[in-house]
Amino acid sequence: MSLKKIPVKDFDVAVLTSSWHTPVAVFFTAKGCVPCDSVLQTLTELAPEYEERLHIAVVDVEDQEIEPILEHCKVESIPDIKIFHQKQIVAQAKGLLDKQQFERLIEPHVLTEAQHRLSLLQKQVELLLSSEQFDMAMELVEVFRQKHPRDDEVMLVELAILVQMNNIPAALQLIEQLPENLQQDEKSQAVKGMIEAMQNTRQ
Repeated sequence: MSLKKIPVKDFDVAVLTSSWHTPVAVFFTAKGCVPCDSVLQTLTELAPEYEERLHIAVVDVEDQEIEPILEHCKVESIPDIKIFHQKQIVAQAKGLLDKQQFERLIEPHVLTEAQHRLSLLQKQVELLLSSEQFDMAMELVEVFRQKHPRDDEVMLVELAILVQMNNIPAALQLIEQLPENLQQDEKSQAVKGMIEAMQNTRQ
């Protein structure tokens, strides 16, 4: 999402509700504020780099009926940036902020590009699995692996598909091929437990 000015009436939906799914950086500014213009330029340059991973909302502190929002967000001076995630302020910074400072501010709360890619893949795969289109889901994973060979976590998505297909031998084989860090991952441990439970049931 590109940087977008948010009217006061849209704050609840555009910031609070939206932050349930994607973090929102709210930039409080005003016309004639020179430091604000500098920060705004930085945010404008950064916005394309965080497409779909972070929303950036601009709020004018001189808008009518803004007081309740300023009180809720504890805005006492500008420029001021608040990072919302799941309706809560999780990070904030006042004054001039350069590119590196902004990135450090949001880094703990925003998915990396690799995590974002994997998240999109998981959503697509879940839709296919819900209609039992297993072959198409596996094809999607294979295309992803070819495009992003270093994204090892895609193996966990493939593992989930194999379990859904009830292909236990292939799932066990894939678990053995997982890098050590992924073998200790909660998802792979859960799958191992599920497979063991299934095997015990059959015995």
